[in-house]
Amino acid sequence: MKKLKLIILFLFLTQIIWAQTTSPVTISKVCYYRLTNYSGSRAILYALKGNQTIALDARVQLNAFVFSNIERYPAGMYRISFNDSLFTEVIFNNEDVILEADAQNVLFSMKVKRSAENKVLFDYWKYAMKVRDSIVHVRYQKEKLANLGQLTNKKKRAFENRIDVLNSHLYNYIEDKATKNPDLFAPVVLRSYLIPSYRDYLKEEGNEPYPTERLFYLYHFFDNIDFGDARLLNTRIIYTAISDYMSTFAKPAKTAVYKDIIDRVMELSKANEAVYQYSLNLFIEAFENSIWEDVFVYLIDKYYLNSYAYNPDQAAYYKSKIATIKALKPGKKMPNITLRDTSNNEVSLYDVKAKVKMVLFYSSDCPHCREVMPDILEIYEAYHRDGFEIYAVAIDDSLDMWKNEIKEFNYPWVSVSDLKGMMSPVIDQFNIWKTPTMYMLDKNNIIMNKPRGMEDIHATILQLLKMKH
Repeated sequence: MKKLKLIILFLFLTQIIWAQTTSPVTISKVCYYRLTNYSGSRAILYALKGNQTIALDARVQLNAFVFSNIERYPAGMYRISFNDSLFTEVIFNNEDVILEADAQNVLFSMKVKRSAENKVLFDYWKYAMKVRDSIVHVRYQKEKLANLGQLTNKKKRAFENRIDVLNSHLYNYIEDKATKNPDLFAPVVLRSYLIPSYRDYLKEEGNEPYPTERLFYLYHFFDNIDFGDARLLNTRIIYTAISDYMSTFAKPAKTAVYKDIIDRVMELSKANEAVYQYSLNLFIEAFENSIWEDVFVYLIDKYYLNSYAYNPDQAAYYKSKIATIKALKPGKKMPNITLRDTSNNEVSLYDVKAKVKMVLFYSSDCPHCREVMPDILEIYEAYHRDGFEIYAVAIDDSLDMWKNEIKEFNYPWVSVSDLKGMMSPVIDQFNIWKTPTMYMLDKNNIIMNKPRGMEDIHATILQLLKMKH
């Protein structure tokens, strides 16, 4: 019996030891940051996600700040902020981070005591600053010779080649770190900051020149950004790159131009589902409530309704919204509106007879509405006798405010409201995302235009008044 108990105890202890050696053990990671010559006592940790800066943690200490359990945060860029102008951006990637720096000059005094990621990051920034200083010096020498009239073509090419060599040092530095540290995130981040070089592209054998340098960047702007790496979503990189691409190449601002940009970015984003969805949401957010309604419809029809993250409820909302947009395009008949005026009498849009009508959605407490109302009054007075009428729908919830607005500015046109304010069904029915919103109609209530300004209103009225009725 005693022997049996010993065997059972042995088996029990063996099981415990096996469980301890085979079960995963989570080791807490910390970020320790010692900042000398910092007079404050507070540090806040932020996550950087696209255009968002999300507060995660805060510490109140003197000179040294410890953020624990940082292994819970996904690999990405984070900001340790001490005040509005003093902060440090670091990489977290499931490792301890131990930093020491002087608040008087954080970058050049930075010592990375522990963290392979941040060692590569800060060593690069220090190296890059020296290279940039050299480039500035070369450009200064070039400009100096140019001012003296001594810059020959040969010397100009020599200066440009020297700058190319210096820029190539940065790229080679990053690639060397990436080769030696294939598992690190830092080289991916740093490579993303580099702008592709057209001059380097032309030096490569077999590459044909583009008609313009601008066209090269249209096709190669994102060459150094890995859209297949979802970790970049935990930085500002993809958001900033797409935003810069839009602002650089969306000129002139046209529907076709925006569609082309969207197609290029979405094609790259196919490399990763999370990046694809992020890019799509970024575009939807930019165009959903904008004058570029056709671009928004294009995004929903071509991309969202075919995306992997298709959400039935969200899809139903978008389908309804784009159906409304399509139903309110020029050439379509404006749906009838029947609301009450200030005397509580029902007034139908279709009952208002005029050669030209403008349906005006506004709000009595809208500052921009008040700015443009004098111009609209002027237009009304200029064309009313010729057959122009306004059907104004107030997005208000106060009868007194609505009446006072009409009385104060002496609005002579038809004014109606359901007094439901932002809960009014007309907001969704007519896709009202800003006030004022205007629709220009002919005598048959056919939408002729959605004017973007006073000149547009004038032109539409004149065009319709000249038409034979």
